[in-house]
Amino acid sequence: GPSPVTSQLLSILGAEGIEATFFVVGDNIWEPGMAAVLKRAHDEGHEIASHSYTHATLSVLSEQEVREELYKTDFSISEVVCAAPRF
Repeated sequence: GPSPVTSQLLSILGAEGIEATFFVVGDNIWEPGMAAVLKRAHDEGHEIASHSYTHATLSVLSEQEVREELYKTDFSISEVVCAAPRF
């Protein structure tokens, strides 16, 4: 995520008073409307965590490529929610 169904999921979670952890794929953030959905999740108290930038298979990447995947995701999340992910 975020994905087109995340907004609906947030509504359900909110109605039930449930907080969740959302593992974010960085390049999904920049799809139309998804930054707002991510911000909503954060603002509603959900944990936002990193799940790489492109959902690459990290075990086949070099150490530098893994670092870039994680850094780009953390940076993108921070740009939207004004806080770095803890995970």
